[in-house]
Amino acid sequence: MKKLLAIFFCIIILSGCATNHYQKGTSYTKPAQVKQDKATVYLFRPHAFVGSIREYNFSINGEVEATLPNGTYVTIHLDPGEYSFGAQIVETWHGGGPYIETTYVVAAGNEYFVGYFKDMPLSASKSDDYFINKEESQVYSGILEGGVFDADHQIGVVNKKHAIQELKKLSYAVQKPI
Repeated sequence: MKKLLAIFFCIIILSGCATNHYQKGTSYTKPAQVKQDKATVYLFRPHAFVGSIREYNFSINGEVEATLPNGTYVTIHLDPGEYSFGAQIVETWHGGGPYIETTYVVAAGNEYFVGYFKDMPLSASKSDDYFINKEESQVYSGILEGGVFDADHQIGVVNKKHAIQELKKLSYAVQKPI
């Protein structure tokens, strides 16, 4: 029985790893070129233990723009206007996880930093000026509501000074060749 459980556990772990569509590129060193007629938007997912082997879809207005592994970011350029930024776990064998989104207006010639965070209770909280705009939800582990493995999900536009500090710890997400 123990051997069967060990095999089952390995299959679960490997199935999460096998879905990786992106690889980590170079680390962040300097800002992307800001286009005067577009908004420059960084979508990022800081390193986190919770959900670390899974990828997350980052959507703009409901359309998947990027799929990010743990500790990565991408840069995109958008026309000025209001956008909905969302994140959801990529789950190929169990269905998608909860979707969380925030809405924000972007202007041409400016930089914006949209981060998705998944934190365990009692972890270090963000300072009051960390987010410019955010949405939160709590996702339960399925083991016990209010338990140790519950996670707080947050997505939001992050203050530039905090975002740059996060980006310096991340790598650019490069799509793998098909």
